[in-house]
Amino acid sequence: MAIVFCFYIVFTSLALMNFVTGVFVETALQRGREDKDVYMINHLRELFGRLDDDHNGKITWPEFEENLDEPKLLTFFKEIDIDISEAKGLF
Repeated sequence: MAIVFCFYIVFTSLALMNFVTGVFVETALQRGREDKDVYMINHLRELFGRLDDDHNGKITWPEFEENLDEPKLLTFFKEIDIDISEAKGLF
């Protein structure tokens, strides 16, 4: 009977540790996604600020089109899974 009780204690302990680990991992992944979103928004604000040549707070298609070959803009489109040929659809 003692062996069955020991196995029960071991199994319960492992199950509890698995649950706690899962909670920690899920929390870390969620914070990572939130950090990535904040970084992306700040990066986008900076990028679009540089694209606005006349500094009127708006990006026109000619301003945008001039910068389509900029590496940071290409990287951004790759991150959000949009092909550069679909850029005209944003306007």
